[in-house]
Amino acid sequence: MDNTVTDMLGKPLNVDDYVVFTNNIYQVKNLGKQVGKFNRYRGAIGIMLINPSPTTKTVKKDPRLMVKLHPGDVLFKLLKQ
Repeated sequence: MDNTVTDMLGKPLNVDDYVVFTNNIYQVKNLGKQVGKFNRYRGAIGIMLINPSPTTKTVKKDPRLMVKLHPGDVLFKLLKQ
């Protein structure tokens, strides 16, 4: 079995990747815990808004509910704001 974390489209996720979840752009901060005999990732991953306020914290969400974004698209979005 593969031990990579994937988004809803099956694209692999890594720390510092950008994802869209509930109409907001987040950055992946951690991939959660590896469990089981084959060290597969299970459960939620840690994500944080790309433009956080001083009180914004990392939240844990299911990676199957998000889609990975190309870094160039995220840069364009930030420059457009």
